[in-house]
Amino acid sequence: MNERAPVKRLIDVSKWQDPKLFDWDRLGENFVGVIMRSTYGCLRDKRVEEFFRLVRRNAFTAGLYHFFRIKRGPGEQLEAFNATAEAVGLGPGDLVPTVDVESIPQGRGPNGELRFLHPDPSWCAPLRVLVDCLVERWGDCMIYLNANDYHRLGAPEWLHLRPLWFAHWTRGKRITLPGWPATLWQHWTKLTPELEGAYPRGVDQNIALGPLPLIPSTRYGEAMTSRILAMAALTAYESARGTYRGR
Repeated sequence: MNERAPVKRLIDVSKWQDPKLFDWDRLGENFVGVIMRSTYGCLRDKRVEEFFRLVRRNAFTAGLYHFFRIKRGPGEQLEAFNATAEAVGLGPGDLVPTVDVESIPQGRGPNGELRFLHPDPSWCAPLRVLVDCLVERWGDCMIYLNANDYHRLGAPEWLHLRPLWFAHWTRGKRITLPGWPATLWQHWTKLTPELEGAYPRGVDQNIALGPLPLIPSTRYGEAMTSRILAMAALTAYESARGTYRGR
């Protein structure tokens, strides 16, 4: 008789949640990992360091995600993410970094309607530079997307090389993107009685649909070589755009 493997569940958090409202012992009974927002464009999430300490202390698998901002250069965003990741101690055995690509709120219009800056194909060049640099530095890079924003980007096939964290909030059957199976699925869920009080309402749940992509152990020389190559690609991109500031 074949026994089904236990479901691996993770949560993701940011400054919008208060770490003091989490019951970390109860979370450990239901979840294996926590993915924290590290950066938003060039800004560090004000609670990432506190969350990371608690995640480490309670032996969860740790991960960081970066919210991509098209109005900031990939070099600035890379520096912000790497500085935060190094400050909190992201390393081998943790989840590889994630770049969160989604429509960006732009306030409200004259009639009170929500306005968004939606992704489009022009985002792909700077996004690819950032992703490639993160892959070189950390071994891989996961991409967070929903179906609408993926198609707004032009459904770029180069993204399929990376693990997908797929956002699809539904009570029904799980779906994914054609030709790009998801590694993580962020889904709609009810706060069930056994989880009531374990964390604040509004925290997203995620299910691992395959092996979690972890940062590999890398010798110092290999890491430095990868960093040099990544920075060379970044410099070439920014020089072509006229935005190179020197490093």
